[in-house]
Amino acid sequence: MCVLLDKFDEHDGPVRGICFHQDQPIFVSGGDDYKIKVWNYKQRRCIFTLLGHLDYIRSTFFHHKYPWIISSSDDQTVRIWNWQSRNSIAILTGHNHYVMCAQFHPSDDLVASASLDQTVRIWDISGLRVNWVAFHHTMPILVSGSDDRQVKMWRYNESKAWEVDSCRGHYNNVSSVLFHPNAELILSNSEDKSIRVWDMQKRTSLHVFRHENERFWVLSAHPNLNMFAAGHDNGMIVFKIQRERPAYCINENLAFYVKDKQLRRLDLTTNKDQAMCKLRAAAAFMQPYYALSYNPAENAFLLTSRSHNKEQCFYDIYRVPKDADGNTEAPVNRSPGIAAVWVARNRYAVLDKNQQISLRDLSNKEVRKVEMNIPVDDLFYAGTGVLLLRNDEGLQLFDVQQKRVMAHVKASKVRYVIWSKNMEYAALLSKHTLTLINRKLEVLCTQQESTRVKSGAWDEDGIFLYTTSNHIKYALTAGDCGIVRTLDLPLYILAVRGTVLYCLNREATPVEVPIDPTEYRFKLALINRRIDEVLNMVKNSTLVGQSIISYLEKKGYPEIALHFVKDERTRFGLALECGNLDVALEAAKICDDKAVWEALGEAALIQGNHQVVEMAYQRTKNFEKLSFLYLVTGNTEKLSKMMKIAQMRNDAHGHYQTALYLGDIEERIKVLKGVGQTSLAYLTAATHGYEEEADILKSELESKGQPIPPIDPNAKLLVPPPPICKLEENWPLLSTARGPFELLGLVPPSKAPGAGVSQKPAAAAFAVADDADDPDLEENGTAFVSKRMDLVTHVIFQFKQFNFTVLKGVGQTSLAYLTAATHGYEEEADMLKSELESKGQPIPPIDPNAKLLVPPPPICKLEENWPLLSTARGPFELLGLVPPSKAPGAGVSQKPAAAAFAVADDADPPTTHWPANSRLVADHVAAGSFESALRLLHDQLGVVSREPFKEIFMSTYASSRVSFSALPNTKVLFGYPLRNWQEASGKSGLPAVAVTLADLASKLQGCYHLTTAGKFADAIEKLRKILLSVPMLVVNSKQEVAEAEQLVEICRNYLVGLLMECARKEIPKTSPAELKRNAEMLAYFTHSELQPIHRILTLRTAINAFFKLKQMRTCASMCKRLLELGPKPDVAAQIRKVLAAAEQDNKDPNQLAYDEHNPFVVCSRNFVPLYRGKPQCRCPFCGASFSVGLEGTVCDVCQVAEIGKDVIGLRISTLQK
Repeated sequence: MCVLLDKFDEHDGPVRGICFHQDQPIFVSGGDDYKIKVWNYKQRRCIFTLLGHLDYIRSTFFHHKYPWIISSSDDQTVRIWNWQSRNSIAILTGHNHYVMCAQFHPSDDLVASASLDQTVRIWDISGLRVNWVAFHHTMPILVSGSDDRQVKMWRYNESKAWEVDSCRGHYNNVSSVLFHPNAELILSNSEDKSIRVWDMQKRTSLHVFRHENERFWVLSAHPNLNMFAAGHDNGMIVFKIQRERPAYCINENLAFYVKDKQLRRLDLTTNKDQAMCKLRAAAAFMQPYYALSYNPAENAFLLTSRSHNKEQCFYDIYRVPKDADGNTEAPVNRSPGIAAVWVARNRYAVLDKNQQISLRDLSNKEVRKVEMNIPVDDLFYAGTGVLLLRNDEGLQLFDVQQKRVMAHVKASKVRYVIWSKNMEYAALLSKHTLTLINRKLEVLCTQQESTRVKSGAWDEDGIFLYTTSNHIKYALTAGDCGIVRTLDLPLYILAVRGTVLYCLNREATPVEVPIDPTEYRFKLALINRRIDEVLNMVKNSTLVGQSIISYLEKKGYPEIALHFVKDERTRFGLALECGNLDVALEAAKICDDKAVWEALGEAALIQGNHQVVEMAYQRTKNFEKLSFLYLVTGNTEKLSKMMKIAQMRNDAHGHYQTALYLGDIEERIKVLKGVGQTSLAYLTAATHGYEEEADILKSELESKGQPIPPIDPNAKLLVPPPPICKLEENWPLLSTARGPFELLGLVPPSKAPGAGVSQKPAAAAFAVADDADDPDLEENGTAFVSKRMDLVTHVIFQFKQFNFTVLKGVGQTSLAYLTAATHGYEEEADMLKSELESKGQPIPPIDPNAKLLVPPPPICKLEENWPLLSTARGPFELLGLVPPSKAPGAGVSQKPAAAAFAVADDADPPTTHWPANSRLVADHVAAGSFESALRLLHDQLGVVSREPFKEIFMSTYASSRVSFSALPNTKVLFGYPLRNWQEASGKSGLPAVAVTLADLASKLQGCYHLTTAGKFADAIEKLRKILLSVPMLVVNSKQEVAEAEQLVEICRNYLVGLLMECARKEIPKTSPAELKRNAEMLAYFTHSELQPIHRILTLRTAINAFFKLKQMRTCASMCKRLLELGPKPDVAAQIRKVLAAAEQDNKDPNQLAYDEHNPFVVCSRNFVPLYRGKPQCRCPFCGASFSVGLEGTVCDVCQVAEIGKDVIGLRISTLQK
């Protein structure tokens, strides 16, 4: 039985030709309206129309391979069209009557046409279209590419052109061709997704570059560089066809390299560059020499050449006579092999195409094979008798004699290994990674680069200098790195000699590059604590820039950084950090900014420098703090002036407060009266005995009919005590020796003599004050202790007198009775017992086995301080670069022997630095800085509701620390795992990651299972937890950022769909309107972006509902959508039955608010469709869509973010700007 599926009626008149495409869901038709139409039968619409025929169209057919359509017409022509570019590519004329039919040959480039002129014509379309032509830059030759898939060469003169030869290999249209600007090569690209390089002389293909997904259309060559660009369907690629790095090696002060088919030698001491010999078997243009290895004992060289095809890889061994000149050809022996390196004086190792290693002698004879249990794809020199073997897992250090692997290291795709002179360190160069290792293959540091790492060399101090595409950089084995200088073109480093780099450029020409090594030598001196070098560099060098300043701050040397800083704001910050108020004050005067003065005042207040505090408060016009400062320093004269200033400013509050500080009662009465507080003024006057003023104020109150406030007879007078003495000098600080930077004048002293402040330097501003000489403390030591002890401690220490009054005084009569009776104080016990009986309280029983609570007598009286471990002061403390933790005499015994002992101060935990080191939410939460984390969430994601994050915040915070007990019965210690532990130092640490993408992905699988089981409420709860956990992620790559964003999208899609389904189930199904609404929400649910298994479930539910509602057209459409998802056979059979039944009555009696052909999203609150082009607003966190008018409210999906808020977006990686 035939069933009508669709009807297409856009042609005006009869349709005479039609053809379906064999791969695409399209078909073509032609009719009497002179039009050719291409249709998409899945979308049920005409995609485009081809115009050009002038009469009826008789037939239309697709080409079996190319994107072509052939049509025949009564206008006596046959036309060929490209349905991708939508234009006519050929018109075949020759018939003199109607052309009734035209078709492509099934395999050849032929077309057959039949006409009423009683002829059948065969057309050759192999040369259908020439797509590109290019001139040779010196010779009279042309090259062309066409749709016949051939690259043809033509020679021409003044009168004609003729074909010379053709290159065959492309299997689709050739789009573009060109001559290589510097070599006898031709480049072509094609719609077969390949670029080919051809030899002009041999007409053979040398190399093929493939791009799996896009067709190539155009080629272009750089006018100067060895670079080519090719445009494809989705963009452009830039590539090279020739290796530019010259083959070279270094031995002591001699550099050997290959240039222009010559082996050359450069003496680095004399700069003499000369040719050693000619290379008899020079490498091809497309396959230059890859590496050069030198044997100084035999004056022999190994040159290797590599290709993508292992069959074409080879190596040459040259033995150059010592008396040879540059014009002689040295004897050469060529053999196949991927790599070859020397392992002994007369032995070298060869890696062949089968990944087998063999040892050979100087005559190229195989001595023995090296049996390997692991695959090897490259090998490198690692000393006499030792090789570095590379495979997919990394590098193995292999002893050739012992035949065993001694060490291994993980490093991906290492291309070059460069050893230091003493063979203690090695640099592993990958495409974008530099790894420094030691002889044991232990990783010292790793540096990632955004551009390619080109070359490198070690200097005499163990610093590795390397080049990238546009920089010369350095790396220290301690992990520090930086930029030495920029480059216009890449260079390849041969050696480092002092301040000169010896390099080769791309043309293999030696180049000397001057560099400034001061920065990395300065860092190395700091790391090795060579203080004399540091002092010399600080005094004589011109180190500048933010990089060296930030480095010194990071390493904890702000005093040294002060010497390099020119910017006053930066100088001010560094001065505050190292406690140098004089420098900070000078910088503050120049900056003259309110924030700067406030910071200076706060720092000076900590150090007790009230004169600087006074200046800061004066500059910021902080009169309230200034008045209080004068109060605590006893400066009543200036306090009186402050009261007058407040009166002039009409500042009633400041006026009254200053009068209160001064104890000026009359002024207080005056202020209260002036602001209308007559009752308070009356109370103040009457309380302090100002009777006349009180009577006047009382009369005024009575005249106004206001009540007279009662006077408290027990009121205390509000008068401050007079100052004992006026504080003239700053707070006394500990004295410290001046460091070498102050002695040299490089860093100003902390406190200059004669500055009107304490003569003790400010470098010890944070040291503990010495109170050992306080006589009052010695005399009243017992009272001081008793004030600090709690009740139990006091009772225990006073038990020699058995001070029962302590317990009795706080109402603990029962405890006092027990204490007296237990310890044998019968008289006191009887008195306490009588007191208990008189109060009617029970008498506690006496335990006969109770132990006496009496402390043991002291063995001896402690005359001196507790002995501490002796710690030698470090070089930086001795030189004054770092303030000592305890200055001599700071809170310890003044005896000389005790000066070497110090108690370490409690340092801030690492968590205090995490928020300053990172702008990621997870790091702030791990540090316990919840407020700043919530501010970041508000700025990044528009979060306004905090409560849902409580559980996640607490879990992340707890995961950022570990607790352990060092010894039994000691307090718990905390550790703080760091994710950047390898390079972190001091304050630069960052917390370990608590939430990972893998954890969230596994939790998402659980949500999938809950959804499949129909437990929607549980799935919604867990999906929201996953969604709220995403900001807690910390990732290191753009791919992981994209995965996190995809996770948010998945959670949103599921939450919107499940919330809508839960809301649908709550709708009653009694009235027709409710049934329609139920069907609409089911239809919306089927468009949720869910996993296929869940989409099948939603479609099955919707199909049942629509079938019962008699919405047969929509039901049939949903059946087709379900079948496209590939359900189980039994489900598919059932759905096909429903589809057949629905198509028999293919109509929808009820009008629903649902258009499946118009793309839409669902409002996540009202659950109505928002069609494309209709205004809508979104949640900035989860991306859920909402109807216009819901802006400013909290999102119903994530329940934390404000709808429509403008934010900067999710930030979970430092790669995101």
